[in-house]
Amino acid sequence: MVYLIIGFGGLFALFWVLALLFATRTVGERSLGIPGFWIVIFGAIAGFGLSKFSEATSNPEKLVKGTYTSFKGQEGLKYDEIVSKMGVEPVDLSGMDEEELKAFDLTANRIKMPGEITGRLAPGIFEADRQDAEIAIEIFPGIENYEADTGASKRKAQNKSLKDENGPSVLLGSNALVDEKARQGHGLVDLKIRFFIEDSEATEALKETRKQEREENKDNDKFEQGVLQPVAVSGMEWFITEGVEWTYEDNMTAAQAAEAIAKAIDAMPEFSAAYELDEDALIPNSDLSVKVAYCLADKKDDDCPEDKINPMSGDAGNKMRAQIMTGDNEAVRLGRQTDGSAQQFFGGADEVQIVFWQEDEPFLDDDFNSTPRLIVAGLLRQKLVALDQSGLPMSEEEEPMPVIEEES
Repeated sequence: MVYLIIGFGGLFALFWVLALLFATRTVGERSLGIPGFWIVIFGAIAGFGLSKFSEATSNPEKLVKGTYTSFKGQEGLKYDEIVSKMGVEPVDLSGMDEEELKAFDLTANRIKMPGEITGRLAPGIFEADRQDAEIAIEIFPGIENYEADTGASKRKAQNKSLKDENGPSVLLGSNALVDEKARQGHGLVDLKIRFFIEDSEATEALKETRKQEREENKDNDKFEQGVLQPVAVSGMEWFITEGVEWTYEDNMTAAQAAEAIAKAIDAMPEFSAAYELDEDALIPNSDLSVKVAYCLADKKDDDCPEDKINPMSGDAGNKMRAQIMTGDNEAVRLGRQTDGSAQQFFGGADEVQIVFWQEDEPFLDDDFNSTPRLIVAGLLRQKLVALDQSGLPMSEEEEPMPVIEEES
């Protein structure tokens, strides 16, 4: 547009300069003021165009096609690296109200981002913190924890004859395993907890084997098959065993046992754990929260070295499983079960962020384009995974990081 202004002003200024020259050479009545007036007017227009041209060349546009396409193959860049490469600071959305944020609506700007990013963000929200997957463990108090219980239940506990018409009773000091007389201890001694990533293919093969065993023993009334223990991926299995990582002390309360288990789990680099006594429960019990740890080193999350970030943190932690390997135990509830079956961690989600760069196209510059430019970066786990734009002359084939839309 600025070229038109320069050309228009310059051409007509030249015309009136020539008119002035012809006027000075003519004989007779003449008016030199008229061409002089128009020379000033059109000269000013041309000068204005030249000033805008100089302004455009001295302040070149940052968000241009070359900058955008230079991100091809640059997946994995971190925030600071993206800003440095872009050459301009991103838009600060923190002080904007709801109406102002509408200008950055992805749909309205025809910006595409992966579902794993947009799925975590509500309208007008452009970042979400990481959430690590977790599972709950509850330790229920045993008979020995109740001072008032000095009658038949106490004697039953001392005799380790722990079943009656109401089912098994909890005795924390008894063994977690079924003994040779098929008596279930429902206690914490020798309790073994496993955390693992399941090998789905191997577990399916195990299920087929178990199915075949049941078929072969369908007429055997004495045949019993234990709870399925899924096969773990090699190297992705961790154990917490009473007597090894922690020890049950005589007359421990549920809270004390939970604290000991939590400390043992928390000592493992891959996990963090904490317990809390629920004193308001009908039967006071201790809740134990086990989470997948973010950093495998003894560092704060923000200071965690790249090579020490747990690959199972965030969304990946939902693949984690836990199981009471010693079987059915009324003293320990894993997730919502006490039957020794494998339970899944839940609630894991990756940190996501959408970052915007915006540049308005001046009307009076060295091209005829007045469309504002918007570049949007999608970060997952603090790394660049997607880039899209609005306002740049770009074909789909030229996009450096095309977002493939998922089929619904």
